[in-house]
Amino acid sequence: MPQQTLADWFCLRDGRQNFEIRPDRDQQFMFGNAEWREQIRRELDRSLLLTKPVRTVWWGDYGIGKTQRLRFTEHLITTVFSDRPKSFFPIVVVTRDLQDKSGFEQLHYELVNRLKFEQMRKDVVSYAKKLHHGIPGPVPFEQLTTSEDVLHAFEVLGGPNERFAETAWRFLAGQPVGKEMVVANVHKDALDSSVEFADVLKVFAAVIETERSKQLFYMIDQVEALSKITNKNAEARWVETFRAVLDVPNLSLVLAIGASRLDGIPAVVYAPEIVRRFTVDKYIQMRAYDTTDAEAFVKDLFGNLIDPERRRVLQDAEGWEATVPGYQPALYPFTEGAFQKFCRYYGEQPKYAKPSEIISKLDYLAAEAFLAKKRLMDADFLVEQGINA
Repeated sequence: MPQQTLADWFCLRDGRQNFEIRPDRDQQFMFGNAEWREQIRRELDRSLLLTKPVRTVWWGDYGIGKTQRLRFTEHLITTVFSDRPKSFFPIVVVTRDLQDKSGFEQLHYELVNRLKFEQMRKDVVSYAKKLHHGIPGPVPFEQLTTSEDVLHAFEVLGGPNERFAETAWRFLAGQPVGKEMVVANVHKDALDSSVEFADVLKVFAAVIETERSKQLFYMIDQVEALSKITNKNAEARWVETFRAVLDVPNLSLVLAIGASRLDGIPAVVYAPEIVRRFTVDKYIQMRAYDTTDAEAFVKDLFGNLIDPERRRVLQDAEGWEATVPGYQPALYPFTEGAFQKFCRYYGEQPKYAKPSEIISKLDYLAAEAFLAKKRLMDADFLVEQGINA
């Protein structure tokens, strides 16, 4: 007979091994206060209603749930908002491998590459054909960009030669093309100015808007990496480029930043000209949980990860409702007293009152209870495990 697993013991749903939440797999979840979910939904609604892009900075301590919030936003866009006229085209990007003098080209590569060559090649070809045949709708490339090289690279990307198009794509993604400059019909090896980076994104946004009736929507995670840029000249170029990108009228941008205090936000993101374009009220702190937040989070977690039918069979077999003081199905595998103690423990310790710490402790407690062959965790058990709130 197969050995019983922790998932079996605590009636977890199929595919679950523990209480861990992974943003890439669990996009549909935004556990806790329903108001937070509603805020995201309303922001998207307002953007579509006003035909204005979303511009938001979410910042908070590491482990507070910024990545999960980005992925939940992506989930909302691809499900609830998918059939809305002129909805969003979501792209999630992670800021990586920056050094003190790193240029915008490192992030730009991720922004463009995540659009995928095959998709954008097809769309740009279609866009170019509409321009050629005088079909109303698309804006001519030369009206979208002030850079001759960007203009020519997009013409090649939308042209008949596949190999040339691949070279033009590399150039538009900020990569050096070396001796293949002539293939992409450009006069230099790589993009090198804020205007050019912004022009590339502006044209892609226009193509996506025309060909897919969507608004390009970038969600950029781990933007705290910009704090590594300490060279003043490099920092100034980043500010200039972000400013140019934020001036693109049909491109939504959400940044997620790990920072425990306001002064931990990278200088690039908090420069006056950048704040003006986001606006002060769009710098939204994700604060540590209080006890009420922790209760909502844990209850929501149990409600989604535990199989109610398996739990019902087990509780009926064990007679918990009749024999166990404080047993409530919605709080399983805690008793009511344990649930309150656990949530109060985090509510009284702001430094640890965040999803990553709560889930880690839940997994620890579940493992200890499993090894002790305890189906229900009561307040005494939590005290034994060092939770004394």
